[in-house]
Amino acid sequence: MARAAELVDLIAALTAIDHATVTRHARFVREAGYLSQSGRGLSAAHMTAGDAAHLLVAILNNGIAQEAVTILKHIGNMDVFKADVDKVQENASPDMLARLRGILPVLLDREHTFVEMLTGVLELATLDPAMFEERTRNSSIYFDCDDYQALVYFDINLADVPMIGERQTSFQYSYSHPTLQPKSQHFKKSTQLDFTGIARIGELIARK
Repeated sequence: MARAAELVDLIAALTAIDHATVTRHARFVREAGYLSQSGRGLSAAHMTAGDAAHLLVAILNNGIAQEAVTILKHIGNMDVFKADVDKVQENASPDMLARLRGILPVLLDREHTFVEMLTGVLELATLDPAMFEERTRNSSIYFDCDDYQALVYFDINLADVPMIGERQTSFQYSYSHPTLQPKSQHFKKSTQLDFTGIARIGELIARK
């Protein structure tokens, strides 16, 4: 099981954000109750997919650590654009919908938030990191600090055996927050993370 300090190490490496910055963000997120705690310090508790999702969201702006919890609340609660979900359900075959529902059901929920999606993706990655990476190798998350929305590009292999057969499905989801205003002081830059990085986090969390 991964400790918070190990999760910080990996996220810093994957995002190329300064390690001390990620550590400070993690401390504020932990003190606000968004990281698991079972003792003192960042090395005490075992991390979950939800913990990793919270920390990833909190550092998306790569800004001031004291604002980490504000960022987490704003970005984490961004809602999926329902028309994106409807488009997937209308255009996908019943077989593809069934397979997608079996792999990652949150993606077909019209009411889910950004952090719920990210938690679901990370939970899937912990089950079989290698399989997850094979299924989602071309998928990525992009947070646009100018428009205050997250764009998630899913390219998911739905075949029973990775890369076999014609079962690749691609779609994009947008997540936005209705109250965020342009040029907010909380957001400093845009950030991108591909799903290979998500697979590495899943592998760490799943470690015995």
